[in-house]
Amino acid sequence: MAGYIGGKAVNLSTSGADISGTANLDIVDIDGAVDMATTALVTGVLTTTAAPVFNGGFTANDGSTITTADNTTQLTLISTDADANKGPALDLYRNSGSPAAGDDTGRINFQGENDADEAVTYTQIFTEIVAVGDGVESGRYKVGAMLAGDFASRMDMTASETVFNDDSKDLDFRVESDADTHAFFVEGSTGNIGMSSSNPDSHTPQTHFANKRSFVNYFSGGTQFVAGRSDTTVTAGEYIGGYLFKTNDNSTNKFGGMIATADDTAGNGNLEFFAVGNAYESSTTSEGSMQLDDSGDLYIRAGGIKVGRSHGSVYTSTEEAITIFHAGDGSNDTITQVVARDGTGSDQVFRHMRRNVVKSKIEENGDFQSATNSYGATSDGRLKENIAPASSQWNDIKALQFKNYSMIDAELDAPNMLGVIAQDLQAAGMNGLVKQNFKTNADDEPVLDADGNQEEYLSVKYSVLYMKAVKALQEAMAKIETLEARVTALEEV
Repeated sequence: MAGYIGGKAVNLSTSGADISGTANLDIVDIDGAVDMATTALVTGVLTTTAAPVFNGGFTANDGSTITTADNTTQLTLISTDADANKGPALDLYRNSGSPAAGDDTGRINFQGENDADEAVTYTQIFTEIVAVGDGVESGRYKVGAMLAGDFASRMDMTASETVFNDDSKDLDFRVESDADTHAFFVEGSTGNIGMSSSNPDSHTPQTHFANKRSFVNYFSGGTQFVAGRSDTTVTAGEYIGGYLFKTNDNSTNKFGGMIATADDTAGNGNLEFFAVGNAYESSTTSEGSMQLDDSGDLYIRAGGIKVGRSHGSVYTSTEEAITIFHAGDGSNDTITQVVARDGTGSDQVFRHMRRNVVKSKIEENGDFQSATNSYGATSDGRLKENIAPASSQWNDIKALQFKNYSMIDAELDAPNMLGVIAQDLQAAGMNGLVKQNFKTNADDEPVLDADGNQEEYLSVKYSVLYMKAVKALQEAMAKIETLEARVTALEEV
């Protein structure tokens, strides 16, 4: 090694040199390795032609700058550890003697210049302490970016929530799926929410839900989920919002849903439920399967009402009823109900009540009960024509064959039932008292026999039979009165 010590050139052999004082070296050319046990101070610029290796770490007290004139990687962290632990780690550690909530724990600024040659932080990652208590430590993570010359928060993760667009800028939020670019979409300018729609302000209920808001205490408490339109006025018959159940094809395969339509411009509307096949979007007038209008009337356009229990558990002794009609002020109520079971445990299918008293009911086995045992039918002569005295029913009543029997259906069975057999009436020529019926299941579908024909059964018009019996009784009474008169005359003789 060649150098100058005390103004004189010094040659240091490879065997080494021991300099106990200060060595002022103007030029040092080292071909081999230099082993320094303490500190090397460079007051100028340290330039290397190869990457330096710091086995014991590297400390910069006043900051360091790594500059490159190319777009190559400026800093690389490499870990050669072969175990399952995490790889290269970068710690940003604020070693404060008095940590407190609100302390900045680190930030990464992504800077560049604008066209005025000014350094601008275009994007920033920011972190801070929220709580420092042992066991309750909480932190905050925030990402921001420049927007139209103003720095704005894009995502803010606190201890209690994650907020997107916390600075309320005109920014859209979009979630993309595999087949849909707008699977979930929030329009920044309006706040409208679209599902499978890039234009949630288009008022097309089958493709989006517009203006969804969550209101607390909007209807005297509770959280509401409101779907509606962004405009302030609507025309009668227009769609307001709703739900649609469909496949991905917007033109077909719509299975059903619920929509709200305007009835007028004053805030009155209809709520409609529709199933497949209803022309709910063919015109401004919807044609749902069921409609609830602004007056409280419920319309079912076709079919009927089927109400039942979907679970398999058997009902208990508690009352299970469906009120079909209810009128009154509580003290004078009239109620018509379809019931599965009343509070006493008695099985019923229908009952009529007034002032909480059962006036009539049809029990499980088909028996009808009335509180008054009074039965009536419309019999106003002004409603009838071709009125003539009835013919004799004497022979028909004499031909009746009354039988004792039991039912094959155990639920309808009763010991020593008394009645007539429909086929016996047919054989006696009283076909008018017999009615042919066809069997159906609980869904009103035909019950077929082994040959594919719908099964049938016969019923008897007992109400007509009773009237025939009354007419025959009148005839018997007339004959008895004639005989009594003849007996009386004979006794007098």
